[in-house]
Amino acid sequence: MDDLVLLDIEVPLAIITINRKDAANALSAEVRQQLSGALKIVRSTPSVRALILTAAGEKVFAAGSDIKDMVDMNGQESIALSESILRLNNQFASLDIPVICAINGWCLGGGLELALACDIRIAADHARFGFPEPKLGIMTGAGGVPRLLRTVGGGVARHMLLTGEILDARRAYDIGLVTRVVTMPGLLNEAKAMGLRIAALGPTALAQIKRTVSFAESADLTGGIEAETQACAVCFASPEKREGMAAFIEKRKPDFAAAAI
Repeated sequence: MDDLVLLDIEVPLAIITINRKDAANALSAEVRQQLSGALKIVRSTPSVRALILTAAGEKVFAAGSDIKDMVDMNGQESIALSESILRLNNQFASLDIPVICAINGWCLGGGLELALACDIRIAADHARFGFPEPKLGIMTGAGGVPRLLRTVGGGVARHMLLTGEILDARRAYDIGLVTRVVTMPGLLNEAKAMGLRIAALGPTALAQIKRTVSFAESADLTGGIEAETQACAVCFASPEKREGMAAFIEKRKPDFAAAAI
């Protein structure tokens, strides 16, 4: 893997960095391929309990596809591009471990679609967010609309999508697009601290919570409740449940890694 994507494993964390700051960290086909390769390594490393996704530099988290590559693209070709991007975004969304997106700057178009595929988004205070695609005569095509709707609600999503307006970090926090805003020098440290807190929790419980939330977002209330009940039963059947409750009773920190052996 060359330097377009960096992967650092600091057990129990993994950190993936998009490293193309000379090109606005644009998500080219090669970058997407390398991101997918990094995710395969993360999946095959059981000691990793949380993933941080960020990007190099202090100006841009990620831009989408290069406009020069799309200018002559027809509708059918756009479907192929959208499907390729969506496959990558879904790989992030489907990880069993929580994914924290540390947004270090402008997060627009395809970059915001990628961020929305992560579980938690925190941002540097100078970050900016938006879907400016209508200014180019196009729209999002790789999960941006449904994921934005589920994150900020219909009214705010319509405003963002139909105006192409760029939001600052504080507004993004107010609408729930990000859940924490910090200064740029503290961004990665904040993400790591959050990741370590998450990594100390029961991995089976976290995986079941992710699956239940994902299912419940598109299910009716009854279906969501049934899925939650079944996921809870999976947790109760795991050795991590016994370790977690024993640790609480014994007033010590749980050792979920040992419980899983």
